[in-house]
Amino acid sequence: MGVLLALPLRLPGALALLPGFLPLLFPALRRPRRGRAKLPGVRPRSLLFVGLGFLLALARLPAIPADDRPVTIDGRWAETRSRQGLRFTGSLTGRPGLRVRGVGGLCPAPGAAFEGQGRRLADGEFRLESWTADHMETDAGLASRRAGPGRRGRLARRLTSHFPAAQRPLARALLLGERRGLAWSTRRHFRNAGLAHLLALSGLHVGLFLLLLRRLLGLGALGPFRIEWLMLALLPLLPLLWGDSPSVLRALTMAAYLLIARRRGARPLAREAIAAAALGEFAWRPASLLGPSFQLSYLATLGLIAKRPGAPPQARPARFWWGVKQSVSASLLCTAAGMPVMLMTFGRLALPGPLWNLPGGLLCAASLAAGWLAIPFAPLPGAEFAAAPAALLLRGLAALAELGGDRLTLVLEGPAPTLFAWLPWSAGFRRHLDGRGGLATALLLASPLLIWRLPPFS
Repeated sequence: MGVLLALPLRLPGALALLPGFLPLLFPALRRPRRGRAKLPGVRPRSLLFVGLGFLLALARLPAIPADDRPVTIDGRWAETRSRQGLRFTGSLTGRPGLRVRGVGGLCPAPGAAFEGQGRRLADGEFRLESWTADHMETDAGLASRRAGPGRRGRLARRLTSHFPAAQRPLARALLLGERRGLAWSTRRHFRNAGLAHLLALSGLHVGLFLLLLRRLLGLGALGPFRIEWLMLALLPLLPLLWGDSPSVLRALTMAAYLLIARRRGARPLAREAIAAAALGEFAWRPASLLGPSFQLSYLATLGLIAKRPGAPPQARPARFWWGVKQSVSASLLCTAAGMPVMLMTFGRLALPGPLWNLPGGLLCAASLAAGWLAIPFAPLPGAEFAAAPAALLLRGLAALAELGGDRLTLVLEGPAPTLFAWLPWSAGFRRHLDGRGGLATALLLASPLLIWRLPPFS
């Protein structure tokens, strides 16, 4: 919240976003109780996180230059996104929202100290008139960096070499987060079915992996105390295998926060864990704040941890239907929480996605467990038999995605709604975070979808 409050001081146009999200940023003011001026429900540690986020945004986000004024920018070159002839487009580290376009026979190398003079255009592009960098990247170096899988991709190929050829790309994407070899048709099926989040390593994958690891370590003579410390020591090594996407780092940071809190005997709070993960991600990579991966991951997680499912019933049939109801409601809640990103960034929404998530989540969890158990057998003789159960489950998951994303697909597409459409959504999300559910909250969260196609809001 503190980072969002500081954005208008750094990013042009961010001030226009605040009116639509004021209900989300500020809890409803209530009368102080018993003469105390403190707002009910506001914890000192929460205020500390807001203050840290505000100061961190001011320190890590350099002010973007105003439109059509000559200015000099400097920093570290992050990446060259495209290069055609004597023109290139890229970005600077820690400068979200600023696209840099320059000319020259060469382009800056990643990590190079960069300084350029030019003008910022109205569409967010900074047009260079002259620039310098301490070292350059040749065309051959750029092509070599973009061609083929990297070190992590080659490792993922070796670890899944014993899977059937038809299921290897999906196994690499689902188990190890390497989606480079995934066919476009498979990506399209998962996206149109509302199951694209299964291909991005996130809290589901990390949580299931840690649970499986804990069970396997529990088979030995280690006690619970040593098992948790061993898991805590292994967490920093997992990004080497899974990558450093915002969803992976969020899940690992939250897991570390909760494990440390348990070891200290404190009561772990999920909201503080996600706040610590968000601050850590923003301090390391400020530009990720504007990426859909960061936004979807944190909005969906924040919506889930605020959900209060209640106690399950004792009877087994009633408990089964209770679990189905909770799974569908959680899927609907994730869709509603990520709706601003889906409509504003992608302009599309898969309507049956929350329903396909129920069988898709079960198949995904089973595929993950069977696949991870089969990975250690890769260098051994007869490894194909160990991978057979996981391959069968992966085939079923791909068939489900093809059914929901091709034959029975129902995707709404259109222009992004205006800012005013998010006022009721923000109020509904604020009600949900405050623990106030019911029909009113559901209608407010769904209101952007209901008014999406109306002319005043589209």
